[in-house]
Amino acid sequence: MVFEITATYAAALGILTAGLGFATVIMRAKSKVSWGDGGNLSLQRAIRAHGNLIEYMPIFLILLVILENSGTSAGWLHILGAVFLGGRLVSIIYFWISQKFSLRVIALWGAVLPIVAGSVLLLMPS
Repeated sequence: MVFEITATYAAALGILTAGLGFATVIMRAKSKVSWGDGGNLSLQRAIRAHGNLIEYMPIFLILLVILENSGTSAGWLHILGAVFLGGRLVSIIYFWISQKFSLRVIALWGAVLPIVAGSVLLLMPS
């Protein structure tokens, strides 16, 4: 079985992960910090933007592929995927551009809501 919807979001999140990782490596090289953040706030934010995505992404993609495999409608899969991806983009804006707390809250809900909603969908009888 081909999981086309999950594959789409996995690809987008994979590119995002690679981009954040690459940006962090470049920042490390410029800062001459190979371990930790060296007290550099910009590097700390880059590390957390990357880490934050890595922390939430696996469970989300696992839920998405199980939901797709179980026959959940494409509409639900796209809603969950779009909210999660949007939340991760807001998280990047928060860490890299503007440390407004409201962005942090939106980013958190953008990660947690699709995970909780996906979990509930999995528990509902088909």
